[in-house]
Amino acid sequence: MAWSEAARRAAAEARRRRARPKPIYVPTRKARALASHKPATAHKQRLADESEKRVARMLGGERTGDNLPVDHVVKNKAGKVFGVEVKTLVDQRNDKLTMHPDALARKVRWGHANHASLYTVVVDLRGQTPQMLYRRGVGSFRLAGLTPVQDGAHLKQLMGV
Repeated sequence: MAWSEAARRAAAEARRRRARPKPIYVPTRKARALASHKPATAHKQRLADESEKRVARMLGGERTGDNLPVDHVVKNKAGKVFGVEVKTLVDQRNDKLTMHPDALARKVRWGHANHASLYTVVVDLRGQTPQMLYRRGVGSFRLAGLTPVQDGAHLKQLMGV
């Protein structure tokens, strides 16, 4: 059976089309950020406020107002000052905390100026039961590297308050 020139060209074109790899979509940084964005809502803010109040009651410290570098200031009997940053996880998918470099610098400056030790307390509300975690220092952390907290006495013991 003889092939016509048109049939040969059509077969070659079909093979060429099949051999061409399909383009792979690689999202840009902006597209990835938009896809993973979880907007802040009044409900989430209320949950975070309640978490901060609970930690303040546990530690017996004073809760600072908005726009200050730390969420709580605690003093022990010897007069040592502790700054506590409280982070509340409501619906995040990633098991890590991130802190903006400018915010981190403000917290560190505050710690040096007040001769204070800085701590991070995480209240994780994502599972069936809320969980509290602790870490000395401030910054961006993976949750796996934080210490679970049983109660207020345990948190005070960990902090040395």
